[in-house]
Amino acid sequence: MITINYSNGPQMADVPNVDGQQVSQATQALTQAGFQVKVDQVGPLDMVFNYSPSGQAPQGSTITIYVGLPHV
Repeated sequence: MITINYSNGPQMADVPNVDGQQVSQATQALTQAGFQVKVDQVGPLDMVFNYSPSGQAPQGSTITIYVGLPHV
């Protein structure tokens, strides 16, 4: 007898929209949703101006939040 197990891959989860939030708020929202957080500080402000990936991501994966001043 041969048993074959297969996986549909990691479970996907919605990534909360954290644009415009302070780092502490964004980090809390993302960790509560089941993600790891990486902060990329690119300016003096404490506000998130972008994050990646957005939409959906594998649960437990790392979301990078970009904090400071956006490039114009």
